[in-house]
Amino acid sequence: MSNLSYNGRGAQNTCEEGSQILRGSRKRGRDSFFVRTLYTMRSLDIRIAEPVDRQLLHYVAAAPPDRNASFTGSALPFASARQAFHATPTQGTARVSADGTCRVALPSAINAFYTDAGATRVPPTVFLMYHSGGRERRRAVRVSGGVAYRSLTYPAERTSPMFYGERGALLPVRTQDQILAQAQYPSNGQEATGFWGLRPPV
Repeated sequence: MSNLSYNGRGAQNTCEEGSQILRGSRKRGRDSFFVRTLYTMRSLDIRIAEPVDRQLLHYVAAAPPDRNASFTGSALPFASARQAFHATPTQGTARVSADGTCRVALPSAINAFYTDAGATRVPPTVFLMYHSGGRERRRAVRVSGGVAYRSLTYPAERTSPMFYGERGALLPVRTQDQILAQAQYPSNGQEATGFWGLRPPV
């Protein structure tokens, strides 16, 4: 049973200015976990529906993406959790009010990282910990999908060599100008469906 709901505010880790509201729900039996998130990445508003010991909530998230000299070398996920959490500015303790609400400050963007020796990619996530009735509670709140087309390994969609060629016959007939325009880096920061979108596999 989840006793946590949240509403995040802050800048999307995308190239697009402004904000976007996403809604989602997850149902487990009679319980439901409803999320309403405004990505401006400056804070995360949280409501905990159970008593919190000492009214304290501890949080931590990965360090911000590196911005290096090259486009292709920037914003890559961290290779391990140890690298991701080293000297991260997004960590601390927030005080929970009597009604179970609190605000977690997010001073910088959050990067993705890998676990299981590079087998599992963890998207930008804020990890929360508090105690209720003497029992430790841990929650992970995903705040975005991460920077598009940035990985340290091949895409999860690549399960066979046909990943590079089986879609060729399904693409529409277009001019070279249209192909180039539709193959540009996404302005909304989201990866296309099936990884390639309307780009010819290369």
